Amino acid sequence: GQDTKGGVFVSENFFYDSEIYNTKLYAFTDRPLYRPGDLVSVKMLGREFKSSSQSVPIKASQASLEVIDPNGTVLIKQTVNINAKQGADTSFVLPVNAQAGGYDMRIQIEQDLYNAS
Repeated sequence: GQDTKGGVFVSENFFYDSEIYNTKLYAFTDRPLYRPGDLVSVKMLGREFKSSSQSVPIKASQASLEVIDPNGTVLIKQTVNINAKQGADTSFVLPVNAQAGGYDMRIQIEQDLYNAS
């Protein structure tokens, strides 16, 4: 898709029958690549699905965010407040000795655990 200012996005919209009623958490960063010492901005939005085509914002809550390096070491732990309508915005600075590779974000809201690469 493309927005009115020329920004583009790619979205996959598929689900398994067993996932229809699950809460979905969408987490994304402000850029695709970072260097050691860079500020990483994260946005999170959540939707609780009532059916395959009907959803509502998740309830306001606190989330635990962990950033995990390519070796599996937890580098950063934060508590983030999620607003039902606006989601959550947070940021962190990568360590100056951060290694190259893929990082993961692990987000826990109550008993639900979400992962993003």
